[in-house]
Amino acid sequence: MRVAAALIAVVLLGAGTGCARRADRGLAFGDGPGTAVAVYRGTLTEPGSGVRGFRATLFVARPDRLHAEIAGPVGGPRLIVDGGGGRIAVSFVADRLAYVGEDARAGLRSVLGLDLGLEELVAAVLDGAAPAAVRAFEYTPGGPGGWPRRLAMSGSDVDVVLELRRTRALPASATTDLGTGTAAPGFEHRSLEEAPGAPLAGLAAEERR
Repeated sequence: MRVAAALIAVVLLGAGTGCARRADRGLAFGDGPGTAVAVYRGTLTEPGSGVRGFRATLFVARPDRLHAEIAGPVGGPRLIVDGGGGRIAVSFVADRLAYVGEDARAGLRSVLGLDLGLEELVAAVLDGAAPAAVRAFEYTPGGPGGWPRRLAMSGSDVDVVLELRRTRALPASATTDLGTGTAAPGFEHRSLEEAPGAPLAGLAAEERR
């Protein structure tokens, strides 16, 4: 499995939520104060594949709650990853398919190509703690709400960089179902073991440098 597409999926988030929203439109942001989510511009670099760009909307909460919605340079979310409490769901919006499993570490490994637990990932985002499974890690603090301005992780054959663009507000009540390992609503469920590897390979558009 190519690690490339994977690493992105973790540090970005999206899934079925209790807030009024459709999976193809993404999270429904509020106008007033509430729990912040972060919007990142990401790049993924693989040997022989060039540089690929994507957008990610992320929600994380201690100790291990993660929700990420990942999109290409344009359009709504195409990949949704939601994990928490030892459970993870990876939802493919276009196919209306969700791959769900009880072993969150195995789920992140299938998406990222790294043996990474949810708690380790949350600690990396919130605390700048380097996960043991990455060979290189960079963390630039100072973003609004405690979000990192820049986060970079490298695996054996992939480099992923996230740069903060803005934070957005969600009503606190809307985050109840985020980070629970729940699939996007109305999707067909399959076992996580059946999930395709490197799901982001076809998502990110190649950029010229």
